[in-house]
Amino acid sequence: MKIIGINSSLRSKNNPISQHESFTRTLLSESLEYINKKHRDVEVEIIDLGDYNIGFEQGAYSSDENFVQMEHLDQDDDMKKLYKKILQADGIIFSSPTYWGYPSGLLKTFIERLTPLDEISDSSKKRRLQGKVAGAISTSKFDGASRVAQDILSMVNYLGFIIPPHAFAFHTGRTTSSVLEDDNDFKEDYFAVRNSQIVAENVYLMCKALKGKSWKIYQEFTHPLSKAEKNGVFDLKKETLAAKKAGFYRNHNKKKGLV
Repeated sequence: MKIIGINSSLRSKNNPISQHESFTRTLLSESLEYINKKHRDVEVEIIDLGDYNIGFEQGAYSSDENFVQMEHLDQDDDMKKLYKKILQADGIIFSSPTYWGYPSGLLKTFIERLTPLDEISDSSKKRRLQGKVAGAISTSKFDGASRVAQDILSMVNYLGFIIPPHAFAFHTGRTTSSVLEDDNDFKEDYFAVRNSQIVAENVYLMCKALKGKSWKIYQEFTHPLSKAEKNGVFDLKKETLAAKKAGFYRNHNKKKGLV
């Protein structure tokens, strides 16, 4: 079994701007180290998104509903390396600091770029994220960490991730006047560390329980790829005419018993 952690905080001691460790990454590391020591059958890894070149999603759900898929990736960047790691993982713990009440832009971009792994298809083989297990960890200076963790789980659930009980943990700081006070506040937050470990444990247990399970896929908007689309070519006018002639997608789905 493999469980990976996604760290979307750019804060680190080596960062010339922050020059300080990331509380987000610390909690993520604590959670993965806990299950790695406790269970012999799990392999863990942390992916620091700041170490990769990840561009914005360029058209996931554009006019060509079948374009963004593994066969026709829209960008040539480091996501190609990360796709392999995501596919190999049974469970993923996503972590983020709280920026203006929401997850980091880096994590949001990363999640949007997972779209090619969940193609618009009723084939379970193409819905590659279905049944993977997710957990979330978040931190904040004053407020919002709890909501950020829940926002993360809501987003990845749309992609097909299974959410186990007690699947998120967070640290919320108190009103302090310096980074040094923030450090002490974080070190005293025993519950944030312990709850992060519980998140990892529950992700592990759910992965184990779901091993080998298959999932029923329902996708109302599915339609067969045209010959042009199979070759990565899309002409909106031609595809529109073909779709009208075929009765759009509902006729196709009715034949397959999907509607």
